[in-house]
Amino acid sequence: FLSCRIKMSVLVVLLSLFSQHGFAAICDDFNALADVGIIGQTDFDYGNNSTINGNNITGNGNTPTPQGTSATVNLAFPPLVPFVFPATGTTNLNQPNPATVSAGSYGKITFGSNAANPVLRFSGGNYFIKELSLSNSTAVQFAPGNYYIEKLDAGNTGNISIFPAEQVKIYIKQTFKFGNKAKINVLGKTGNLIVYLYSAASFQIGNGDNSDSDSEFNGIIYSPFTNTDIDFGNNNTITGAILSAGEVDVGNNTQFDYSASIQAEVIAALGCQAANHIRIEHDGSGVINQAELVRVKICANTTCTNFLSFQNSVLITLSSAPATHTSWSVNPVSTVNGVASSNFSATTANTYNLGV
Repeated sequence: FLSCRIKMSVLVVLLSLFSQHGFAAICDDFNALADVGIIGQTDFDYGNNSTINGNNITGNGNTPTPQGTSATVNLAFPPLVPFVFPATGTTNLNQPNPATVSAGSYGKITFGSNAANPVLRFSGGNYFIKELSLSNSTAVQFAPGNYYIEKLDAGNTGNISIFPAEQVKIYIKQTFKFGNKAKINVLGKTGNLIVYLYSAASFQIGNGDNSDSDSEFNGIIYSPFTNTDIDFGNNNTITGAILSAGEVDVGNNTQFDYSASIQAEVIAALGCQAANHIRIEHDGSGVINQAELVRVKICANTTCTNFLSFQNSVLITLSSAPATHTSWSVNPVSTVNGVASSNFSATTANTYNLGV
């Protein structure tokens, strides 16, 4: 049997600018949430002398809005990914020395800062921790990564910092609790810390409702579940966003900073800033009836060295012109960390312009 191999020329699509609303409906939801910045959709309560962007918070509603005039909204909350909280480990660490924890699965990690080990450092990557227990005046440094923690319980004057200065995502199954005078990501960028709450999880800073917590939080708290509870005591400085379908309660003298620049940082952290362009990559030619790998990248800069990494994957529909006598192995494609791929094939020799 003699087969004839015919070269197929494939014209790679040129770069095209686009809006995030055109390819990711999920970003419409995140952008709507970011417009209000602070929301406890089931219930939002605030104490006396609470402000947002220097404006006194007034009225009743489930969001104070960036202007301070409370309103009631009904917004959609994209689901968490993964939808089911992953399994954690069984290996316990008690006062680890040296105080550096590598990526992996753990049971209970117990630590208190001391002269020999003043900071508990996580070296970055993916962590699956059943419980993280921190005593009073304990400092923790997270390197960029994903931290799945069933329970995080810290005493008073706890401190969280991030180094290197990239994004840390903390996923909570049950509780995230710090005592009074907590300092969380105070010197970092708002978008470098996101705390995700799973169903029935709670987030608490301050020892009990309306305690004098005197705490500072800089980051994003997100939960799409109506049965979650987020509580801050009195005298807080909160920079960033609280986006919850559940309940949010802050005490007296709470100061929210949700300026336009912080809002832009929140949108970017959730992966929904406007992309620079979509890039389609291919080696430029192919063979009839043989699959050719095509990569699609959602580029964050003109050189496409950085990609937009969405908390939820994005579906992109690929096309070819002409479209007859062609096929894709997967279409639409689903991005992972801003990149997707599919195999393109054609049964007729031609020049095919690929696009989205």
